[in-house]
Amino acid sequence: MTKAGEMKSRSRKRILLAGLLASALAFVATPAFAGTTYSSFNTTIPNLQQPRFVGSQAKVQSNVSGNVTIYSVGSDYTVNVRMRQTGTLNYGTEVYGLGDGASSGLPNSFSAGTNTGVSIVNSTWALVSVSVSGAYRTM
Repeated sequence: MTKAGEMKSRSRKRILLAGLLASALAFVATPAFAGTTYSSFNTTIPNLQQPRFVGSQAKVQSNVSGNVTIYSVGSDYTVNVRMRQTGTLNYGTEVYGLGDGASSGLPNSFSAGTNTGVSIVNSTWALVSVSVSGAYRTM
C-alpha cells in the first residue's frame, strides 16, 4: 500500500472512531426524566382537534394521576389534555377546557415504569393552529 493509501485508511478510521464516540456520548447524555419532575412544553397544536403528543417520562407509581399546568394558550382558546402511553394508543381520562394558568390532575391506570407523555388538543374545532405552553409530570 502506498503512503497516500495508508493516510486515507487512517483518516477513515479516525472519522469512523470519532463518529462512534459521538454516537455513544449522545446516547449516554440523553436524560431520563423521572415522572415526579415537571417537564415543560411549548408547542403548536394543529387545527380541527388534531392531537399533539409531547414528552416522555417513566411513571414512578402505578395508577396515580399525573399533573399538568397550562401557562398559556393562544387567543381565547382552551385545550383538552390526557396522558398517553408512549408508542401506543392507550390513553388516560381526558381533562377538558384548560386555559391560561389552569392546573389539573391527569387520571390514568398506567403501571410504574411505563413511558408516558401528554396528548393535547384544542377544545373547539378551531380552524387555526393554536400555541400552548405548560408543564406536566406523570407521577
